[in-house]
Amino acid sequence: MKQGFTLMELIFVIIIVAVLSTFAVQTYIKVIERATMSDAVNMLASGATAQERYFLQRNAYTNKWTYLDLGLNNDPQVFKNEDTSEVYYTDGTSPDDTGDGFAISFQFDFYRRGFVVAQRVGNEKYTYKLIRPFGQGQVYCIPVYENEFDVNFCMDYAGVDEMSALPASPMVPVPDKIQLDL
Repeated sequence: MKQGFTLMELIFVIIIVAVLSTFAVQTYIKVIERATMSDAVNMLASGATAQERYFLQRNAYTNKWTYLDLGLNNDPQVFKNEDTSEVYYTDGTSPDDTGDGFAISFQFDFYRRGFVVAQRVGNEKYTYKLIRPFGQGQVYCIPVYENEFDVNFCMDYAGVDEMSALPASPMVPVPDKIQLDL
């Protein structure tokens, strides 16, 4: 009686392991992206809450991170322009848009509503935005629709099965001819 595997059994096992490892790698990549995203979501919440406190004290919003009570200093590793501190970079990302994180800024729409916007930078695979309106807890994941990875990731984040079910951006764009004074 022979002991061991036949060639067919060995090929069958190799195919099963390859299929399972493919799913495992895809799941691992999504888990890593969710972890990177959680840093940005926490900063969105901190920025929006700090903006509300700032508004209560001054009856206005700011687009500068260092004006808020978050304990941020004008560190050139964290801000693109030390003098203005308008764009905050999460860990792993630098002002030259290298690394693997988010560039987070305050933006205002046509109706002067405020938003904290995190743009995914430094990663060629993902380019989506996270948007959180001031005074609200909801975070919107806005994909670049030409990027299949963005669309799939944002659909997973929103818990929807179709691209058409993704929530639209809450921001109303400001026309090029109009400038908002902050």
